[in-house]
Amino acid sequence: MGVVKDWGLLCEFQLPKLDLMFKRFISEMYMLVVNGMLGLGLFDVSRLSVVISEYLECIGE
Repeated sequence: MGVVKDWGLLCEFQLPKLDLMFKRFISEMYMLVVNGMLGLGLFDVSRLSVVISEYLECIGE
């Protein structure tokens, strides 16, 4: 089996783009998990409670 360079071409329908705020939230959550698992502080990211509070504020909850 060969390597698929653009897997999106294999999809029957186009998924909607993710909201930029949601992308930032997911990125910050990833960085928090990596920092927590490795204990190295590789990423400069806010505390979990701050990241979640900012996200909830953005979505109006």
